[in-house]
This record gives sequence, C-alpha cells and structure tokens, in this order.
Amino acid sequence: MFSINNFLALIIMFLTTEIFCFVFNQQESGYVLEDIFSFPYQTKYLGLGYVNNAVIDTHSLSILNPAIIHRVFYKEINFLYTPLVSAGTIAFFNFTSDIRTQNLYIPISLSVGSIISPEAEKINMFKESYGYNFKETLVYTNFSFSYYLRNYDINLGTNLKTFFQSIDDYFASSANFDFGIITPTKKDYTWGISFLNILPTKFGEEKLCPIIRTSLNHTVGTIFFSEVKLYTEFDIVDFYEINKTSFRWGIGSTYDFFYIPLSLSFSLSYYKVSLGFDIEKDNLNFSYSLGYNLIGFQHSFAIRYQFNFYPQEVKKLAEEELQKINQYKKDLVQEYTEQKNELQKLKKEQEKQQYITTKLLYAKSLIEEKNYSKAKDVIQEVLKLDPENFQAKEMLYLVNKYLDKSTISYLYALATEAYEKGNYDLAIERLNKLLEIDNTNKKAIVLLKFCNTQKLILEKKYNDAKTELFEILKLEPDNSSALDLLKKVDTLIEIGE
Repeated sequence: MFSINNFLALIIMFLTTEIFCFVFNQQESGYVLEDIFSFPYQTKYLGLGYVNNAVIDTHSLSILNPAIIHRVFYKEINFLYTPLVSAGTIAFFNFTSDIRTQNLYIPISLSVGSIISPEAEKINMFKESYGYNFKETLVYTNFSFSYYLRNYDINLGTNLKTFFQSIDDYFASSANFDFGIITPTKKDYTWGISFLNILPTKFGEEKLCPIIRTSLNHTVGTIFFSEVKLYTEFDIVDFYEINKTSFRWGIGSTYDFFYIPLSLSFSLSYYKVSLGFDIEKDNLNFSYSLGYNLIGFQHSFAIRYQFNFYPQEVKKLAEEELQKINQYKKDLVQEYTEQKNELQKLKKEQEKQQYITTKLLYAKSLIEEKNYSKAKDVIQEVLKLDPENFQAKEMLYLVNKYLDKSTISYLYALATEAYEKGNYDLAIERLNKLLEIDNTNKKAIVLLKFCNTQKLILEKKYNDAKTELFEILKLEPDNSSALDLLKKVDTLIEIGE
C-alpha cells in the first residue's frame, strides 16, 4: 500500500526535479513541443503509435490522458527507449501506484522523460530546415492522479507537468496541466478524451499549444478465438486560435492471441505508420514497434513490470477473467449446440421430405391401379406429417372425387336391387347415404320418391302416393313407370271410393 509519506516524497521529487518549472520566458528555444504528444509512450501495443489516448491496458500513457490510471491494484514500472535519427534518443520512465486508505483511493503516476539529440541541422517532422545547427536536450516530468465516479462509471484525471529545454547555451522552462476522461459508452466501447496544455503557455519563442485528443476503442469480436480491437483517434490542435487550428487523425487495431502470450498491433495516422508486437509473461511485458514517418524509420522498445499486487484486487481480477473465459466457453458450447440442433433439425426435415415424396409416389401408383381407398389412407398419412402439402391436398381431392363416383354407383345399384325386391326401407336407407355424398343426384331422388310412393300405397295412403308421383313427373315428365303407377293409384282411389 502506498503511504502518505511516499506520496509526500513523490511531490517533493516532482517539484525539485524542475526548480525552474514556473519560469515561462527564458532565452530563445527551438524545440517543437507538439512533437512530444506524437510519441507512443505506452509500454503495451507500441504498434498503435499515435493512436493511444484510451489504451487502458497500461498506465504509462497517463502523460497523455491521466484518466487512464483508474484501475491500479499493483505497482507498475514502465520504461521506453527509442533511438531517433542522427543518433538522437528518447527515454521515458513511468511509475504508477496509489494512495489507499480506508475511505480514500486515488491512483497516482509519476513520469520522467528526456529527448536528446546530437549536433544537427534543425528540421521539423516534414524535413523543413530552420536554418541552423543545434544540440538539444529536453527533460519533462509529469505527475498524474485520478478519481473514479462510480455512480456514473466515469474516471477523471489531472496532469501537472514541467518542461526544461536546453539548446547549446540557451535554455527555457515551463509548466502546464492537462485534464482527462475515460468512460465506457456501452458494451465493448471505451471513450477517452484529454485536454492537453490547458494554459496557452509561452516556452521560449514557442508555446505549449492546447490540444483536444479524443479516442474511441471498440472490441470488434474474435477471429480464431482471439480478440480484435479497433482504435480511432482525432485531435484538434491550438483550438484557442481558430486561424491556426489544425487537425490530426489516426486509426489502429490490435490482435490478442488466446492461447499464447503474444499481441500484434498496427496503426496509420497523420504522423506515421507503425506495427509492433508484445510478449507478456506473468507480470512482465516486452514491446517492440517499427514505425515510418517523413523523416525515416523509427524503432521503439519498451518494458513493463508489475508488482505488489493487492490480494483482494488480484482475486477480483482473476474472477473477472475466469468469468470471461467461462462465458466464452459457454458461448462456444451454445453456438455448437445450436449448430448441432440446427443440423439435426435439417436432417430430420430432409428425412421427412424424403418419406413424404416416397409416400406420394406410392399413392400415385395406387390411384393408377384404381385402389382409391388405399390411396386415400396413404395421402392422409402424408397430410398428418405436412398439413400444408399442396400436392397431397390435390391428390386427396382427386381420390375423393373418384371415391364419390364409385360409391354413388354402388349405392344406387344396391338401392335399385332392394326396390325391385320390394325392400323399400333398405332402398331408402341406401339412397339417403347416396344423397349425403351428392344431394343433387336426380336418379337417386326419383328412386327415393318411388320408394315412398310404394310404401304409401301399401299403407293405402293413395292420395299421398299420388302427390309423390306428381313430384316424380315434375322431375321426369316422360317417366313411363311413374305414369303407369299413377293410373294404378287412380284406379285404387276409385275402387276405394
């Protein structure tokens, strides 16, 4: 745990490192301070280069966004070394810890960096000459602290920084401060914004330009079980003077291998194109990147070491990682199960369709053999499996039509036979069944009325029998049987009278 005494010692070291930190106007100096904010200070994903305002996997970037130090449950040491052109170098050291009491938790970070160049012609990043040679040393310090607003899921941070520059016998000092924000906008998105050099401070003949840096990081998904992230960056430089305002941009991506401790990163920005790799083992991380800009190639090496983990926080982190792994496994199992079920469903559907096709072909052959009753049973079996099968419906309609014709002929023949034998009740029963199938069958209606007439004659209800015969003659005026029977009924009526 970081004690109050350690905190006071850091403050004293920070202030005494740059005793001239608040002297804003010294002799002329020639270093372009905006370049400091183009170096990749992160000690992980160096290949992201300039696109680094919301890389929350390392605390070394507190120099660019102090809100990044919002999850400090260990101590972290970062070291970065970059050889520059003409034997120049940049070296950067960062230490991160926290102030932790029962009611207080404030992450803090101290950074010290230096840029040293040998005697060379003074040029800018576009190889434009300033017209003289120089030997320059720039030393800068940065003290960061942050605070997490739990209710809003927002982390805020502030930088206090100093610069000391010497060019041969000339020097200049200055100080400024930054403000940063980190927050997840929604699942898998992280948004970062920092306001660098809030005070438009003079630095020799130059000034510390105010810069707004914004970044949006997105976890795209997984490729071959490994996580892919996309990083975007956009800056507004010197926004206090609209006529001098310029813009910067960058885009990058990282790929974290799932099974091996290796990460790859790539970026393209206004400043340069970079690619790099990271090797992480236990608490140690080594990074390398190769970048190219208008000046030339640039190599960067970085190392990070974490120690003094707080047990409860480590346990919490381990549980979170375990939950992620378990959820990932669960998602894989679910996806596999869904695919398996879908394949089984498709297989069953295919088997059902094959079965239906076979049954319909069988039903077709039965129809051709005029075995309509058996064909109907087969078709109904198909319709139980697939009620909307159009072909089966058409075949059933056709079979029913054939069955109806066959049944009508059969029932009419039986009714005629019963009528001729004088079994009128049986004839009437079969005719009623026939009319249930086809209630417009004229022959059946006529025969049914003959049956009724014969029964009425047997019951000596001659007038009613005569009425039935008239009904028959309305349907068939030339029916000889009806005319003969009508004469007989008239005779019976006369005799009866």
